[in-house]
Amino acid sequence: MIFTRMSSRLLFLRTDRHRQLEEYLAECLEGRAIKLENAMVEASEDSSLVFITPTGLRDTRVEDALSVLHVPYSTSVILMRIINDGRVKLLEKAQLGPGLLMMRIPEEGKSLIDRIKEEYSGSILPLNEGIGHGESEDTLIAFTDRPINRYTDYDHKGMPFLLVNVPVNEMQRNIRRDAVRYITESLTDAEWYEYRINIYDAHGHYMQHLERLMMSFSDLELGFVLGQRWTRDHALVLYSVTAYQVRIFSLLPPQRIKKLLIGLEFDGQGRRFVDMDLYFRSKKVEFSSLDKETKKKGRARVAAEMRDRILAGLSEETRQRFLDIEERM
Repeated sequence: MIFTRMSSRLLFLRTDRHRQLEEYLAECLEGRAIKLENAMVEASEDSSLVFITPTGLRDTRVEDALSVLHVPYSTSVILMRIINDGRVKLLEKAQLGPGLLMMRIPEEGKSLIDRIKEEYSGSILPLNEGIGHGESEDTLIAFTDRPINRYTDYDHKGMPFLLVNVPVNEMQRNIRRDAVRYITESLTDAEWYEYRINIYDAHGHYMQHLERLMMSFSDLELGFVLGQRWTRDHALVLYSVTAYQVRIFSLLPPQRIKKLLIGLEFDGQGRRFVDMDLYFRSKKVEFSSLDKETKKKGRARVAAEMRDRILAGLSEETRQRFLDIEERM
């Protein structure tokens, strides 16, 4: 489960030859014009957001940008290419903006934003002001409650941006070190959820289903795996079956995890080919404990919907591996 990752670097290029510079970035560096309000959606750790601004400005502001381009290269590569391609004459000045960092927080954990703000004497600002006020040795932190392990559409749901006077590499190390503490302190009930998942397959495909489960938890960032082992599951009184047990630490409540497991219990043809029983605080989480609307749909329909959601959330490579495993069973 990843709590923080780098995002695009911000590069301001001041020029009196706006169109020529924009055309060069588009033709030679695959630059693509975007709107500022879509900047966070386009941002990714292996790219840059380039702001082309006019000359004669005392201070560089986001509002002064003649255009904003998403370029799929680092700022150092962009500047190297400009120099090596003999296009330095297009520039009056180049300036780096603050480092951009993304941090995942729990849905109910917005109080940790205030905690980080207090610890680092930061400022909560709108995106454009954070970019404009920040210097190259500052960090602008964007918050989301969505997984951030790879490029995903950013949805801040009205969350603020936090500007801190700490270089981005140092700030990322600090957050990686303290993320679990921040998140634990921000939770309403001051605890994570610890689960046991018992996998049972009458055909013995335990390791294949384990791999499907692990792929899903890893790619969708559902939690930490604490351990795994063989166990006996007492499905009925005086009757037990062999099961493979996985212990999970997660921020998601039991009902969310239960629905995800239902999605993993069925194959693409709607056939149930494995049981994945969820236990929380030594009690089995039953389908009957889910909300009224979910129960009304029935297990098969819920399984189909959740399976589609799981597959849609996997990376293309992981999704193909996931389907290949099912095909071999």
